[in-house]
Amino acid sequence: MDADRLLDGRLKLRHLVLVATIAEQGSVVRAAERLRVTQPVVTRGLRELEAILAWSCSTGAARVTPTIYGSAFLTTPRRY
Repeated sequence: MDADRLLDGRLKLRHLVLVATIAEQGSVVRAAERLRVTQPVVTRGLRELEAILAWSCSTGAARVTPTIYGSAFLTTPRRY
């Protein structure tokens, strides 16, 4: 991951909240319900974050599982 990508202004607090909520809830649909937004909003935010960080998550029919990069990224927002 290129450190300049994290500092170019595209990474927002909403991305951190979004990914932490997805990980906590285990699915995009439940994260959308928890955040009181629609599922496409959550999916779009997740795709934006994947593009910013140049990694992706594993998605199944009902669950979202972070990859090794996603798990490492999640350790910081969960601390606060």
